[in-house]
Amino acid sequence: MKKILKLSVALSCCLAAAPALAFENDSAPYPVGTTSIGIASLPPIPGIFLLDQTDVSGAGYLTDSHGNKKQIPPFKVHSVSTTPRILISWPVTLPGNGRLYTQIVPPIVVLNTEVFGQKFHTAGVANFTITPFLGQWNVTRNFKIASGFDFILPTGAYSASKPAIASGYTTYSPVLSLRYNNPHGLDIGVSNRLFFNSTNTRTHYHSGDAYLADYIAGWNIGPVELGVTGGWLQEYQRDSQYGAAIPGSRQEIFRIGPSITYSGRFLGKIPFIVNVNDQFDVISKNAPKENNLWVNIGFPLFAPPPPPPAPPVHAS
Repeated sequence: MKKILKLSVALSCCLAAAPALAFENDSAPYPVGTTSIGIASLPPIPGIFLLDQTDVSGAGYLTDSHGNKKQIPPFKVHSVSTTPRILISWPVTLPGNGRLYTQIVPPIVVLNTEVFGQKFHTAGVANFTITPFLGQWNVTRNFKIASGFDFILPTGAYSASKPAIASGYTTYSPVLSLRYNNPHGLDIGVSNRLFFNSTNTRTHYHSGDAYLADYIAGWNIGPVELGVTGGWLQEYQRDSQYGAAIPGSRQEIFRIGPSITYSGRFLGKIPFIVNVNDQFDVISKNAPKENNLWVNIGFPLFAPPPPPPAPPVHAS
């Protein structure tokens, strides 16, 4: 999902008396806890695959640098998004017996915001994420490593003067994911990424660089996995505008919630995976205090049939 809570008009009236924002408009370029079941879990065969992620989220207030509720007039945000992650698995072998992938992510978001009694409705396409090169390696049968580089592009519906669902700047994001998944037991994984943000040329605002760790942990019981998922975000660089650093503008979020996953085959042939998880903010600093309900569905769009088995060799 790509959710940018664009609140500059309404919030500008209260910022003189309130702590500064973290990231432009209080929202990271990549939502915390998004990766979940996708952590180092890429298909081992060539083809085109889809992971569709639907998120329903809400926030009732903003937090300051200490995690306390900001004393501002009523603030409410509700959004619904669907994010199709289209993954191309190439028939290419990387050094170390890895696989090569390309990913395109075009989120669609409906955002409803209420601040100071004013209501705003925005809908459309948010920022595209493109991963030209993504690799995954099987270190052991159950342990995998994936690495790539995301370009989060300012392609969505952005406005500097009203609530919007896209940012006005590009983010460069290297990713390294590790996962141990025993199909008959423990599953634990983490996706590490950095955000290197460019400056929004319309507002001259530069969101600070940050680190994000999405995680999943659970236990497999047949086709079902029960566990938890979420993420931790830490902005390690202060925001700035017109080159001047903004004090108290670093964001931190720790999000966690229960997760259930089912893997099966449709009509006994087409593999699919369904995951439902409900994440809530345990730590929220300089951010909207959110709750996110996710429904994730993955399946192949096209996968060539496997080659026929080699004919038996008969001794002469």
